[in-house]
Order: sequence, then C-alpha cells, then structure tokens
Amino acid sequence: MDGAGSMGSAMLFWGIAFVLMMWVVIKIARTSVLMAFVTFVFWPVSLVYLIRGWGDPDNDIRVPFFGAVLASVIAFFMMKDGVDSAMQQVANEMSDEELALIADEDPVLHAQLIELRRNVDLDSVSADDPSPKPDRSSAPTASAPETDSAGLGAPAAAPAVPIDPAVELAQAAAALSYHYGEIKLDAAHSKLQLPSRWRMVMANRLHRIARLRGLSLEPGTLGWISHEDVDLGRASGWAVELRFLPVGYLPLAAADEDLDAVLAGLAGAALPDGSGRSLGSAAFAPSWDPATETLSWFLDDATGLGEHHAARPLRDGVLLMVVRRLAPERREAALRATRLLSASVQVAPAWTHARGRAEPGAQATSLLDWMQGARLELPARAAATP
Repeated sequence: MDGAGSMGSAMLFWGIAFVLMMWVVIKIARTSVLMAFVTFVFWPVSLVYLIRGWGDPDNDIRVPFFGAVLASVIAFFMMKDGVDSAMQQVANEMSDEELALIADEDPVLHAQLIELRRNVDLDSVSADDPSPKPDRSSAPTASAPETDSAGLGAPAAAPAVPIDPAVELAQAAAALSYHYGEIKLDAAHSKLQLPSRWRMVMANRLHRIARLRGLSLEPGTLGWISHEDVDLGRASGWAVELRFLPVGYLPLAAADEDLDAVLAGLAGAALPDGSGRSLGSAAFAPSWDPATETLSWFLDDATGLGEHHAARPLRDGVLLMVVRRLAPERREAALRATRLLSASVQVAPAWTHARGRAEPGAQATSLLDWMQGARLELPARAAATP
C-alpha cells in the first residue's frame, strides 16, 4: 500500500474510533452529563465506567470501548506506514543537489534519506523479475534497457548512492562509547582520573572514525581523550591521543646536559631527519614541567597542521599524549589540555621515572634525542618486576 492509501485508511479508522467513542460518551451521559463531557475531553476516564458497568445491560460499554481502542491501534500503524512510505517516496524522487542542501541544514535527516535511498524496496520487485529496480536518480536516459557486460539482456544493478563523508563521520562519532572518571592504564602501571566533562574512547572503538579522519592508529595507542564540547563528528573536532611505549628506561638527557639551556636552544630548530618539520618556538617552544615530569613540544611542518606531544617518562617506558592535525589556532587549547591531563595521571610509586635505571644493552637514546627525531628501539630485555 502506498503512502496516500495508508494515510486514507488511517483516517477512516480514526473516524470509526471517534464514532465508537461518541457511543461511549452517549451511554455515560445517561448516568451523568458532566462525566460524559469529561470523558469526551479526556477519554481514559471511561475506564471507570467500563469497570463499573461491566455486564450491566444498561451501562455496559465494552463493545464500543474495545472497538474504539482496536480502531485506534489500526489507525496508528497505518499512519506510521503511510509516513514511512511517504519518506521513501521523497527520498527516491529527490535529486543529489536537493540532498546536498538538506545536508547543510539537517545532517540527521540527510542521513535518513540517504539510507532510504540505499534500501531496496521489496514491494516493487515482481515475482517474474527478482532484480531490484534501479534508482531513479541514476536510471539511464536511453529507451533500451541497460544490460550487463556479458550482453545477456539482464538489467544491471543500480549503482549504490555514496554516503556523504561528513554524514558518515557524524554517524561514526555518534556510535562511539565513552568512559568517564578513573581510567586504569595497566600497561603503564598508572591510572588517569579524567577531569570533569572529559571522556575517553578506548582504542578498540576507534578504527572506523580514525579511518574517516584520515588517521592511523599508532602502536601503543590506548585511546582518544576529548572534552564534551568537542564534536569528533565534525572535521574541526580534535582529541588527545594517549599512548604507552614500552621502550624501557629512557633518560631525560645526557648526564652533562643542562636541560633548560638545551630546550631554549632547540626552539624553532629544524629536525635533522630531513622531514621538513621543526620544533615550535616562542610561547610554544619545548618545555619541561617538573611538577608533572612531562616534556612538551610542538612539531610544525609546511602544511600548517602540526602536532603537539607531551611525554612523561616512566620506569619502563613513556606515557605519551599527542594531538595530531593541529591547526595553529588550537595550539593553546592543546597545550592546556595535555597539561591538565598530565597532572591527572597517577603513577604507581615503584614505576616512576625516578625508580628506573638503564638496563644492560638498553638504548643510549635520551628523551631529548627522541624529541629531535631519534628512533626508539625496544630494550634488549624487559625491565625487572619490582
């Protein structure tokens, strides 16, 4: 049944339900005109008379009451079917340009219409020809039927309607499940007490949205952390990527290096790896925060979208926070976010950097060397258990 037919039938059954309820009102009016009026305005009152007059030939309203309920239920489902059919018809008849306009105003409605256009309308498939009818928006203009590559005359399947990338990203973000409060970081022997209104998505939930955002999940990724006001379903959304790298004990710098002096001298320096990237300068120069034992630095490149890193060395590895694809105007927000989150990390006493020591055969790379592009390698043997 098409949308117009369903709506017409629904109106018919609504009319039947109204007539039956008027029958109920008339029967109640024989006892009390006031209660009949109240029932007309608010029909659930009739339940009192249904129970009171049950089996009484003069006051029994079972037949019209249950008849009205049944007619109302039928009318409701017919109206729902009519609305669904009308939506399907609208989705089939709209052009791609009209859908694009809707995407700007109402992304949710746009996603619903796209999904309707992708669904095969089984009612339109005949018993003699089981192949679905092609989408009207992609139907060939020639009068001859479109055939497959083998030339057998069988109708070719209609091409699938592509989903708008912005809509698909919004759908992926809506499907994410967030964790609040305390997050246990067992690999790093730590725990993270998320600040108010901050939330984390675990790594196993990030594959789809990372792909849609053009990002790869790096080794050691534990999850993404974001504020409730940041919408990861928009291209402008961003998150702090939390990783743990089990590289063993990593010293801050060589024993004879003055950490503050070295960091001041590295501001704005190009990385020696030939990547064209450089360390931040001025307010975003590399810095060491002794309160949280975190080294922070920005990486700039020619694209204008850099990265922010905040690394906390531990006894057996590095807890790293990274903001990728970082626009210049969001540098301050990224810096504040990683500082706040770094201060919210609690490391088990036996696994702090102060309790670490270089293992035999371990790498000679320091945290400062790594910041400047040196490669980290796993140690020859794992750190001992305390």
